[in-house]
Amino acid sequence: MSGEPVDGRSERAPIGSVAWCLGAAGLLGLVTFTFAAVTGFGFVSWDDPGYILKNQTVQEGLNWSGVRWAFTHTHMANWHPLTWLSHMLDVELFGGGADAAGGHHLTSAVIHGLNALLLFVALARLTGSAGRAFVVAALFAVHPLRAESVAWVSERKDVLSGFFFMLTLIAWQAHAVRPGARRLALVALALALGLLSKPMLVTLPCLLLLLDAWPLGRWQAGPLPAAPERAPTRSAGALLLEKLPLFALVLAAVLATWFAQAEAGALRGLSALPLGERLAAAPVAVWSYVGKLLWPTGLVFHYPLQQGGASPVAALAASLGLAAVTLAVLFGRGRSRPYLALGWLWFVGMLVPVIGLVQVGGQSIADRYTYLPSIGLTLALVFGVSDWLESLRLPRWVGPALAAVLIASAAALARPQVKVWRSSFRLYTHAMSQPDVSYLAHHNLGQVLVKRGQFDEARAHFAASLQREPGYARSHSSLAELLVQLDEWDAATASFERALELAPDEFVALYGLAQLHGREERWEQAVALAERACEQRPKSLEARMLLGMSCLERGDPAVAIAAFKWVLERDPGHALARQQLGIAREARRQSRQ
Repeated sequence: MSGEPVDGRSERAPIGSVAWCLGAAGLLGLVTFTFAAVTGFGFVSWDDPGYILKNQTVQEGLNWSGVRWAFTHTHMANWHPLTWLSHMLDVELFGGGADAAGGHHLTSAVIHGLNALLLFVALARLTGSAGRAFVVAALFAVHPLRAESVAWVSERKDVLSGFFFMLTLIAWQAHAVRPGARRLALVALALALGLLSKPMLVTLPCLLLLLDAWPLGRWQAGPLPAAPERAPTRSAGALLLEKLPLFALVLAAVLATWFAQAEAGALRGLSALPLGERLAAAPVAVWSYVGKLLWPTGLVFHYPLQQGGASPVAALAASLGLAAVTLAVLFGRGRSRPYLALGWLWFVGMLVPVIGLVQVGGQSIADRYTYLPSIGLTLALVFGVSDWLESLRLPRWVGPALAAVLIASAAALARPQVKVWRSSFRLYTHAMSQPDVSYLAHHNLGQVLVKRGQFDEARAHFAASLQREPGYARSHSSLAELLVQLDEWDAATASFERALELAPDEFVALYGLAQLHGREERWEQAVALAERACEQRPKSLEARMLLGMSCLERGDPAVAIAAFKWVLERDPGHALARQQLGIAREARRQSRQ
């Protein structure tokens, strides 16, 4: 950690100088060392099929139809069109099969490397302290918490939105120093592109207000600026007014995200998780993230919600601690060291959308949610430790040596965490080795074991998943599919029906139960379920084939013909559809005689 003063005015090396080039090369080397292995990884069964492998639109590559779909449809409980376009471009470049996974991983790693470089540039320009900016960017680049965001293809939205986040910071610094409509338009464009990649950037306008206070020093009577170029000061009202277009973009993104997640059933209502439990869990989640950032061990792909929420004692302690730290950085040492307030509020503020106040999914926290918030806390710690070392008047080499040790340690811890994402089996067995095993880990490992033919072990994991979370519909569906393979028809029917009781739109249960009704020649029920399955997955060839064959057996060849034609329009080489189309046409001809 460098020993220059907080304002950093001792470092004025222009971008492109030897020092900058060495810093950039160092960051790229760190990212390569930490993430190079991802090019040999496969896709994992957690969301990758829905995002890439079984997503028919993405599998078609980048075309105008796909662009239109990306901007007009919600999928996987999200609306992030630029992320979809990036996946389509990967399919165009590398292919969409399982053997093309390395190319998709490479893209995420490259974007992450660019993010580290851009963060270095942004912080150096904002603070004038290139040395400290490098340390923050390096720790961001190789922290073990980055493994999920970079090594999981489905989390492309993290690194992509991060790219535009960094560009927004750079554009904002340029606008702050020399305000102008064109520069503000560039800020708005970068923010909009980031929001189109992932709505995690909804708090970014508030962060820009914090940056106005320090290091830019734009607030009248605010802290002294640290930026190498002094920005003109303005009133708080004027600073807020200039960001109204940015807040308008954020509001649009919030509404789009709310609609997408509500439509997909990802939002959990107050009946499922009361407001009191959410408020109690939020401060506990913040401190959980602090703990993961400072001591990154026991990292897993899914941290389940605690049954009954956080204990009252834990919630009270977490709330008091949160209030104490916030007051301290605002009114204590934070007044003389404004980077503490900036870093802490950056960290907490960007976590607000993901600490459970609005509950999405079934996780309490997630490593991926730290991708951008962690920069704030890292900045506060790096600048704070640097000033502390300087106050001790230690030799100048101590700070850089300590920084090197921290960065090397983070990279050394990150490499094995990255390798956890090599395959589905590795990911889930790693989660099973942790003390608090998630119901999702049991379920997902069960699915992998089914594909390996290890039916007894898979059944045990499905049972363990349901023991931990009886209301998880997908475990009931997966167990039912296994029971079908074991010829336990009645038990399979009961499991499918239970899944539909819990989640009426569960595709696997709709499709599987329709097949079972067809096996028993209950064609009315089979057709009704097949129709619902087609509604859930309008592009599913399998669901449409099941509908056509069920209608044909029910004695409705006209609907069957339409279904088989639909399949052949999308897959002209579908032999079974062509065969069944001929049978359906013959059945219609005979019915007219």
